Amino acid sequence: MKIIDRYVLSVFFRFFVMGAGLLVTLFILILFFELVGDFVHYEASPGLIFRYFAEKIPEALYYMTPMAVLAAAILSFSLMSRNREALALMSSGVSVMRLAAPVLAGAALISALSFLDGEYVMPRAFKRSEDVMRRQVKGMQDVSFLRQNRVWIKTSNEDMWNIGYLDPVGGVLYDVNLIRLARDMGGFDLIISAAKVYKSPVGPAWAFENGVERRFDPSGAITESAFQKREYEMRVEFAELKRAEKAPQEMNFAEITGYIQHIKTAGYNDVRYSVDRYVKLSFPLISVVMAFISIPLGLGGGGRATGALSGITLTAIIGFAFWFLFSMGVSMGHGGKLPPLVAATGAHVLFLSAAAYMMLSGLPSRE
Repeated sequence: MKIIDRYVLSVFFRFFVMGAGLLVTLFILILFFELVGDFVHYEASPGLIFRYFAEKIPEALYYMTPMAVLAAAILSFSLMSRNREALALMSSGVSVMRLAAPVLAGAALISALSFLDGEYVMPRAFKRSEDVMRRQVKGMQDVSFLRQNRVWIKTSNEDMWNIGYLDPVGGVLYDVNLIRLARDMGGFDLIISAAKVYKSPVGPAWAFENGVERRFDPSGAITESAFQKREYEMRVEFAELKRAEKAPQEMNFAEITGYIQHIKTAGYNDVRYSVDRYVKLSFPLISVVMAFISIPLGLGGGGRATGALSGITLTAIIGFAFWFLFSMGVSMGHGGKLPPLVAATGAHVLFLSAAAYMMLSGLPSRE
């Protein structure tokens, strides 16, 4: 069986490399056409454009790997069925799972490498790509940073916002200190501290709740007043403040775990980040799920051959179906409609159950 295992693995990895290469190229091309307007508008040099997309390759590999595994597994099993190799081996007493073992092992290895990519390579590359786009292409100043689990951001109107927690879904800021410097930069002009801040539905006003306003007179006098709710006219949009939030691609498992602990300690809702933490573990495992679902699809039907076009079509249909269910589960988890673990793994369980059912009911026996 060692010779057969090596043969199956070589076929699987050959298809995987070809599929991953094509899918990563497609990912980059789609991204290029989305951003080409920005590159032209800001007159980005070819060197900057190349660097930006080079930094996007780890992200492209991370997201395209499950689809590449699915295509490689289906095509590998289909090739064995078409050449009657699978039927001959199973007639000789080799079980379906033993025949599929090299592909499952290969998918597990790819899954582990994908996890390492998401932990150590993609976050750094994603941050560098964003730096290239914001600072070097668009010429934007990097004015936000995270210190001691609090966000600091300098907005376009020169205000400094210190934010304890930013809810990107609800559009609410918690534990906020807004600092406005005097025009001569000789000291403070205004400091507003509030437990909750959000954009008013109408106009440029922002609502500050349960806070304290401190105004600094040029003479040195300080006027302090507490309030339950007060609105301030500020020419800043929530999207500008949201730039300070770290995307999941920028954080590894340990960073998300640490931030969740901070959120829980401060008493904020940690559901969204809890879902993202489970996704960090569950997303690389999609490759293994795709390998399992490919077994009945590639080896089923009594050994009948499945052509390359049929294999690619199956890959597209299954990939879309899984991505739809997975994305819907994650969205529902972010909204608090599903427990975080269920949101991140629900699609996995459904597809593994479907694969088990098809293997039990549709695969040919060894006899």
